[in-house]
Amino acid sequence: MITDELRTPHARVGSSHVTPLNFEEPLSPRSQEREYVHMVLTSREQQVLQARGALIMAARRRSLVTYKELGLAIGISGVALSHHMRHVLDDLSDLCIEAGEPSLAALVVNSDSGAPGKGFEEGDVPWHTTVQEIFRYWAKQ
Repeated sequence: MITDELRTPHARVGSSHVTPLNFEEPLSPRSQEREYVHMVLTSREQQVLQARGALIMAARRRSLVTYKELGLAIGISGVALSHHMRHVLDDLSDLCIEAGEPSLAALVVNSDSGAPGKGFEEGDVPWHTTVQEIFRYWAKQ
């Protein structure tokens, strides 16, 4: 039998009963942590999509982008740039590969060396060949 209490939207299920959520009640530290993790993941997904857009534009212009430039475009700077950007680029690379596209992450380079960072894996094809493949691919799109 369904009680009115179960029909209440935004209910918290306990071990023995269901109680309506009290929005004036502060979240427990564990709940705050789960909420923060959810926001971070959502933020990273947004950054991946923003990076994709910026790098597609760069590919169509036949340009490379520095880590700092991409960071500014997607809202990452300072220490977070070196710690977080690699995750964004890994996720972006996965997204490109799943879509049957060359990885846009190859367009991101170190401002001093003009080459990709240590995390970039060339595989069987040299980096500069991958970059040219990206330029050709996005010129046709």
